[in-house]
Amino acid sequence: MSNRWTQMDGDLPLILPGKVARERGTRGVAKNVPAQASSHQKQDLEPKHHASPLKLTSASRSKSDTAKHHNFMQVTRSKTRTSYHEFMPLDQAGPAVIARDNMNDRAFLAIKRVKRVNLEPVYCVPDFTSDHLVNIKDMFLEGDDEIVIVYEQMDVSLRHIIAVTGGPLQAFEIAAICKELVGGLSYIHEKLSLYHGTLSCSNVLLNQDGKIKIANIAESILERKVFSAERGLADIKRIATIMIELMEPATSILDPSSTVLKNPQKWRDELGIKDFLDATQRNSLPELKTVSIPSTLP
Repeated sequence: MSNRWTQMDGDLPLILPGKVARERGTRGVAKNVPAQASSHQKQDLEPKHHASPLKLTSASRSKSDTAKHHNFMQVTRSKTRTSYHEFMPLDQAGPAVIARDNMNDRAFLAIKRVKRVNLEPVYCVPDFTSDHLVNIKDMFLEGDDEIVIVYEQMDVSLRHIIAVTGGPLQAFEIAAICKELVGGLSYIHEKLSLYHGTLSCSNVLLNQDGKIKIANIAESILERKVFSAERGLADIKRIATIMIELMEPATSILDPSSTVLKNPQKWRDELGIKDFLDATQRNSLPELKTVSIPSTLP
């Protein structure tokens, strides 16, 4: 193929969330899913510099604490019910609660609580906004041993999609997902200097606009998963296990760690999807971006 996967248009009608995932079209694509902007049209929203640290302290919260600085976010001890109205539990790459922001635009958010893994009084947490990650909107201490993480709300995971569709995705859908996974891991490794460590279909999430994002980055930050070449390669290899679940769900159920197709003949060589699967086992992220993969609808 002449086009590389990094040049693929972003306006593919991806399957997606909620009820639309049940209404797949004749080519296995959900109907009425909003199109994404073309990669040639949208501006690069990623910061051009490394993320700046923000401090997580146990100081009392003041009115100014809610304002966002250009490089820092003030994160302190607070009461959830003051800032956020929690009203419904959900699964967003793990247990969470849907909430409304009482202090800003009344946006829907997802609140998760984790036990403190480090009892130092101050944490350094990067303040960033990424198009590839489920972004952290707020973070604060609750009690003596719990950290509250406020994420943007997403709608469905890849695992939910496979459960609803009951079968493999199409090659161009998998291509779009892999593109976002490579972009997300590149951001985590290169700009946050972290590794994810638990990448899977359950923590790759999508919203109603069809945007694909990697979840649970705050856990990597709090657990201090500092990047190394070995850890980075392990993250990349997890793309293969995700691909197997999307291509052969039954194989993944029998062996969740499998990176080998049981029935490779079902995927035409010219699609390039098998070449990309093989490349995840030996190539770096920059090298993966040069591997040909479907750029058009079948």
